[in-house]
Amino acid sequence: MLSRDIIDDILLYVRKIEIMIEKVRNVISLLNDARIEEAQRELDVTVKLDTEADNQRRELAEGHLERVSDVNTWKNFLDLLRLLDRVSEWSKEAARYLNIVTLSMIPEILRSRIEELAQLGLEGIRGIAKALQHIGEGRIDKALAECKRIEEIEELADDVTHRARKELVAFGENIGNSATVVLIRDVIDALENVTDYEEDVSDVIRILLLKTQR
Repeated sequence: MLSRDIIDDILLYVRKIEIMIEKVRNVISLLNDARIEEAQRELDVTVKLDTEADNQRRELAEGHLERVSDVNTWKNFLDLLRLLDRVSEWSKEAARYLNIVTLSMIPEILRSRIEELAQLGLEGIRGIAKALQHIGEGRIDKALAECKRIEEIEELADDVTHRARKELVAFGENIGNSATVVLIRDVIDALENVTDYEEDVSDVIRILLLKTQR
């Protein structure tokens, strides 16, 4: 099992990703209030945060190389970091796509779906943080409950994504710009990937927890 100090370091990394997803979610709220310039700034910060998160991940891997003696646990640790990196990357991609599209051209119904997906991604990363905190405190049952909740969040995100795609087809002609339609689709797909990888992270956490129960 990972030591408390390693878990605390992972939590700092997770918090950085949480801020990224929160900023993507905030973009839609700002857009709905016609605060376009503020939304743009949030997108710019999100991309910069991904670079910081990348550096943090590398430092984590290198800094704890000699502190995880069990080979399989070390592999699980690296898997955890790799999958969290995917969450970070797809959060950044969602921000980049939103940065390209003319935000005011996104129909209100699709803004709502994007906001829903970002909110679910935010709940998922917060669930990961809670699960890790519970592990550090030795509360295995609560950690497993959080992993189950993350799985449920991913299923909810699948449903929202399906509705968003149907609505994109229905409202696509009203947008008038085919490139904008493609970019909106890419935002939806990126946010779906965020919750998909969050569920993968929870699977690795489960593996680590199972080792403690043997």
